[in-house]
Amino acid sequence: LGFLKMRTTLWGPEGVPRLAPPPPPLHALQELWLGENQMGPLGATALSDALKQTTDLRRLALGTENLEEAGGMRLAEILPNLTALEQLLLSENCLGPIATEAISRAAGSLPSLEELWLCGNGVGSDTSVVVAKNLSSSPSLKNLHYGENSLGGKGGVSFCKALAPLSTLKTLLLRGNEIDAASAASIRSALRRVKVHGL
Repeated sequence: LGFLKMRTTLWGPEGVPRLAPPPPPLHALQELWLGENQMGPLGATALSDALKQTTDLRRLALGTENLEEAGGMRLAEILPNLTALEQLLLSENCLGPIATEAISRAAGSLPSLEELWLCGNGVGSDTSVVVAKNLSSSPSLKNLHYGENSLGGKGGVSFCKALAPLSTLKTLLLRGNEIDAASAASIRSALRRVKVHGL
């Protein structure tokens, strides 16, 4: 099995163990697209266990799965094993600041990660600066989606200044962060070579 896409099934947390019974059948998986399945933290834990040995996974999409902090922390634990991962989509999961920071720390060290979505996870401005610092040393990150995380103007500027050392970054999405015009100008100045959307 190289590619699996299942969206809006509403299977809930009980469905994931049935998808991935031990021993994990997902070791050769390269792309996994899930979303709006009400997976929750329990389902995220089961899925993370199944993905431990999935070293060829290139794309992992888990948008709007209500992973919450517990599910996000479990996912962060196995991310370092996914060394081939190029795209990670985790928007709208109620991760909160602790899990988002842990995920960003793991994601920042992945050698092939080019695209990361963390929109709408209730992070806040202070932790977002830590997230940016974690990602600033990424060897390959090109596209970062970070909308709707309550940055505000001052927080948005601090976030982008912390991201400035990330030489590979090409596009940054900040829509829905309530960034004022003066702060937007400072952001563009801090990230001159980056296409910033949503200001």
